[in-house]
Amino acid sequence: MITVSDAPTGGRVDRTLARVYYRLGARLVYVVYAANIAISALTGLVALLWVQRYFALSTADVVLIVALLLGAGVPVGALVLWTWRDTFATVLSWSGADRTAERAPIVWASLVRRPYVVSARAFVASSALMVPFTALIFAVGIDHSWLAAIPFYASTMATLLACGVLWTFGAEFALRPMLRDVAAHLPVTSSPRRAPCACSASRSRPCPS
Repeated sequence: MITVSDAPTGGRVDRTLARVYYRLGARLVYVVYAANIAISALTGLVALLWVQRYFALSTADVVLIVALLLGAGVPVGALVLWTWRDTFATVLSWSGADRTAERAPIVWASLVRRPYVVSARAFVASSALMVPFTALIFAVGIDHSWLAAIPFYASTMATLLACGVLWTFGAEFALRPMLRDVAAHLPVTSSPRRAPCACSASRSRPCPS
């Protein structure tokens, strides 16, 4: 059973995250990714406002861009979540009697290594998909020279990169209490060499070797 007494005695943020984790358990993943979606939406809104000012877009142009983004982004987002279904199932299974040394390595890999792999693949796929998407926007919406598509594409990719960084490192930071919990159950012989050690920032428990 997870108890609040197991929480680290670090800074205020660490203690707050630990309280949330020891209250919600593995369901903390839902909170973390809901927050990430909200932050990404805010980042996209700021980028869209910059694009509007840079290109002097009309309200109709902005509405068209948002509609096209949603039309392309929702299916892609759904596809990403579908590819993560096994990862979510593995992480959410970390509760109660299933918090064992036998399951710890696979949960550790799902929490630490998997997000980096998926984020990298998603960014590469987005880089390719944004080329026809940008062409479509300039063909049916924005009344500018095609040379303007270059800064538009660059700003879009910068926004996606910023969202990817926020998603990856923000999730790792917010899930530190769960990472510490999983690390505490890793067997001595476990050696997740390819996974970055997210608990290294904590001095309360050494990283697994």
